[in-house]
Amino acid sequence: MKRAKEITRKLSGLQEILQAPPAERAAMILDRDDAEALVSRIPPEELLLTLRPAGRDVMVDLLSLARPAQLSFLMDLELWDKDLIRPERARYWLSLFDECDPARVALWLHSMETVDLAVLIGKVAKAELADEEGQPPSDPGEGFGSFSLDRFHYITTDEALVNVVRKMLLSIRQDDEKKYFHLLETLLTEFDSEDEEFALKFRNIRIAEHGFATFEEAQQLYLPLKPEQFEGTEPRREGAGSPFLEEGYVAPRYPLLLTPGGSTLLPEILNSFADTDQAEYIYSQLASLTNKVAVAEGLDLGEPKTFAQAAQKVAGCITIGLEALFGSDRERMTKAVDRYWLENLFRVGWYRILMMSAKAKEMVDDSWPNSKLERLLLLDSPLPQLLNAILRRKPKWLEAGVTGDKLRDFASLNEVELAERAVLKAEFLGRYLLTVVQFRLDDINQVHTNLADENLRGQTIFLTALVNAALGRGYHFAPIESDQLSTGLNCLWIKRDPPRKVAPRLVETAIEWSEHQLELSGLEKQFLVEFFSDSVKLLEDEFGHLPLTETPDPRFLSGIWIV
Repeated sequence: MKRAKEITRKLSGLQEILQAPPAERAAMILDRDDAEALVSRIPPEELLLTLRPAGRDVMVDLLSLARPAQLSFLMDLELWDKDLIRPERARYWLSLFDECDPARVALWLHSMETVDLAVLIGKVAKAELADEEGQPPSDPGEGFGSFSLDRFHYITTDEALVNVVRKMLLSIRQDDEKKYFHLLETLLTEFDSEDEEFALKFRNIRIAEHGFATFEEAQQLYLPLKPEQFEGTEPRREGAGSPFLEEGYVAPRYPLLLTPGGSTLLPEILNSFADTDQAEYIYSQLASLTNKVAVAEGLDLGEPKTFAQAAQKVAGCITIGLEALFGSDRERMTKAVDRYWLENLFRVGWYRILMMSAKAKEMVDDSWPNSKLERLLLLDSPLPQLLNAILRRKPKWLEAGVTGDKLRDFASLNEVELAERAVLKAEFLGRYLLTVVQFRLDDINQVHTNLADENLRGQTIFLTALVNAALGRGYHFAPIESDQLSTGLNCLWIKRDPPRKVAPRLVETAIEWSEHQLELSGLEKQFLVEFFSDSVKLLEDEFGHLPLTETPDPRFLSGIWIV
């Protein structure tokens, strides 16, 4: 504990940097007299996040202060997309290194193994032996250039990279000729799939130290843990969970990547550990979990949004786990974060999400959809979209936005419960339409000859049945003749002049009549009120502003089936 306190005191400046948004960090660092010492202690994940929003000149300044181990880690993430090397990223980073402090680059090259140098250079450069006259054996071609350091091996690469590749090879040769010639052998044979697989093996070993498990190992994170099993899990030993303190570093602050608008529960709990001995141990667990999720989800570790996306999922599952275990008891939540491994809290949250998704699958298989997902399209938006989201192998939440809906990970138990409510509502509305309105699923093909697919929804069925009832035909789903439409609608309006509104008493009567046809629970009656209110709004929007004698084109309507 004494050591942890001493480290915390020494790294107060670093913690201040890491608490700032990534876009603001570079200026804070470079304004300090101890910038080099500060950069050298930044966790490599956080250095990458700090570099991304910075301008090119600032990136070069920061890279010129970094330690070889930090640069190696950056390359391990940036140059690979899953198990493949990305040549375009190698070109980008080589161009950056061309502008960095040569002494710092030389130090980094000295620390690198030949296989890792080949990862950086092997996909963008190749070597050929000179011809009998000591000349390049072939024309490099348009856009490429070639050079030789010994008039025996000629290196061909992009014209824009000739200078930096030449400088790097020269530095390697001056530092270690054996490494230089070994690298040339790799470039002569070109960097093939076998070389790539060998390099990937060592890269995976290095990044595993930061929680980047193999894909198969990372999937273990998604083994669900029931709430009643949680307290039987092994508590975290005091001081366990952080490789960073041993080396004098603070852990990455991934929770700062969380987007505004989500649950504030976990950030608030984390704040309660600020300036305590436990802070780094807890943050290191979060960092390891975030990295593991990034691998398990198959995210591209070189993409800027990857860590924010993974951190969002980690925070969401831990939050849901805490709420499922302890309700709103903040004190017990804080003790659990302090005492138990966060991975087990994550797994409890994931279990809760899976149980919700299982209810949706059961509804689809055993209730009115009868395992036919296309039948969900009879429901009104956003129910079909939300059901599709929670029926995914890894369920998602559908977030409504001004510019459109988007899928994201669940952020709180409230969202999980709202998704469960949507499942219950979907089951009830489908059952209601099939029994009370006497809608037959076999009628769909006939309806589609008159209505566009996207215009046939539950509200269409209800409103068409309502107009039929107004015409004295009974409360059932059947087409309305265009010359009878105004007669039926006039029975529903409060007044004849636009904008016309449906008489509230009609909705109340429809609910009362439905209660006689189908036994309703309190929640089901609430579903019905919501459904009727949305349907009435649709009717008023589509027909309430039209002249009484005008019948709109039925192909563009979603409120009533007109023929």
